[in-house]
Amino acid sequence: MTRSCTVLSRCLLGIALMVSALPASAQSIGTFSWQLQPYCNRLVVEVVATPSGFTLAGLDDQCGNGPSGRVTGTAQVDGGNVAIKFQSVVPGVKDVHVVGTISLGTYSGTWSDNGGLTGTLVFGGPGGGAAVPTPALPQRRVSGTCVAGSSIRAIAADGTVTCDTPAPAALQCTNTSIHTFTVSANTVSFFNNPACPAGYDAVTPYCWTASAGVYSQGSGYNANVPGNATFCAWQNTTGSEKSVFGGNMCCRVPGA
Repeated sequence: MTRSCTVLSRCLLGIALMVSALPASAQSIGTFSWQLQPYCNRLVVEVVATPSGFTLAGLDDQCGNGPSGRVTGTAQVDGGNVAIKFQSVVPGVKDVHVVGTISLGTYSGTWSDNGGLTGTLVFGGPGGGAAVPTPALPQRRVSGTCVAGSSIRAIAADGTVTCDTPAPAALQCTNTSIHTFTVSANTVSFFNNPACPAGYDAVTPYCWTASAGVYSQGSGYNANVPGNATFCAWQNTTGSEKSVFGGNMCCRVPGA
């Protein structure tokens, strides 16, 4: 049965048992706590004697802030001291590896971790002070991608990315000059409108007349003529020539 380290004498007795011979099967010695001074973190671990040595399992209370870290490790008696090694795993942060030495005379000792931090292991320490600084996760190889036309706005430590899709840019548009065309009497004719400037594409033709008896017969894009030409078609139902007018609205994507 696991014993809680709430009574100091019970805890001291449990640690003292570690110097005895290892049992034939796993046996819980008790649950003990140490504070990682100068920080407020407290390790609360169960010590189990096994045929092959002593194991530690419990938690790092993270000073009561956020999820506790899962602690696993080993202990080895060496003369009047106990050498311990354990790993603290906290979700979302880099694993911490700690080594320490505990005196069987004081049940306290020293510790250091793989992040370069050091301090005193205080048996039954009450906490207090700042938390052990949270080590950042190492930057992993970038594994995320963004769709064509978007960009990477941020890269997370695990290699995933946040994409940034730019807002659609407004088209840049301009109108060509308006040309005057003549439709012969009693005929149907079409005229290619002025070409767009370089870099622009024809979007829509402009067709207009004020002549009575002249009617539109359609308009559109003339794929048979280079230069982004559009056309306007007319029918003149009168017995004399009539004037009609045509032009282009031309647009481009900025930066294209």
